[in-house]
Amino acid sequence: MTLIVMFKSLTFIILLTILNVTPCKAQLSDTEKKEILTNADIAISNIHTVVYIIELDNKSLSKRDTIKTTAICSLQIVHGKLMRSHHNIDLEFVENGKLYYGHRRYDGIKTLWTNYYLSDINNYSEPSIYSKNRENKAVVSNYRNLLMPEYFVDEHIFKLFASQSEMINITEGTLFDEPVYIVEIHYADTEDYHDSISKHFIRKSDYLPVAYHNTVWLENMVQYNYYTVSYLAINQKLPEEIFTVNEDERINAKQRYENFKEMVIRSNAANKP
Repeated sequence: MTLIVMFKSLTFIILLTILNVTPCKAQLSDTEKKEILTNADIAISNIHTVVYIIELDNKSLSKRDTIKTTAICSLQIVHGKLMRSHHNIDLEFVENGKLYYGHRRYDGIKTLWTNYYLSDINNYSEPSIYSKNRENKAVVSNYRNLLMPEYFVDEHIFKLFASQSEMINITEGTLFDEPVYIVEIHYADTEDYHDSISKHFIRKSDYLPVAYHNTVWLENMVQYNYYTVSYLAINQKLPEEIFTVNEDERINAKQRYENFKEMVIRSNAANKP
């Protein structure tokens, strides 16, 4: 076994451990797979507003370190129309050993972006506000990974999978003791990339996605993106003002961060088995 193969195997084992996944190897029939994928497509398509906590680990090919992010995301969704959706995001992330708090907002016209070193969170700094289309797209693209893009940006991904169900592997398992379906997609190698795999973890109780991970290799370099999700609210009316970006916007970063941490702690306590 080569060092690269050993590292790939170790990466997968570590991922399963982090996600606390217990897979079951029993393969489902094609009819069962189509039903699961169709139900997942319907469940996602029926979501128009959502609030969730996402725990995201992301590593790009060009970097050695993993960026770890915890975020609370409030979304008003127009499926398949990223720039017509509205977003309000509070996040905490670690990059290069430093801890940050950040806030992102998009109301369909303007975007707001701000980051604070946690050690400097009491020091006020003006948020960056953008209104040009190209700037808005660049800002939203930068935090796209937090939007559960496989489900709330891309449209009808599970409907597409259902049309090709004979090529897709679906097994049953548990994720943090929650029964799930594990939808596994192996992509064909290209001239540049190889061993690209995506896994979608679908909660059995309501067919909603609760975790996702993707890995892809370029020679001996790996890129991965995986996250878990805890839903706080689905299809509740969200006040328009939580998305609105004002030109004279002032951010009370300390207060927002304290509220953010309180919600994360409360959610973690509620989800403990």
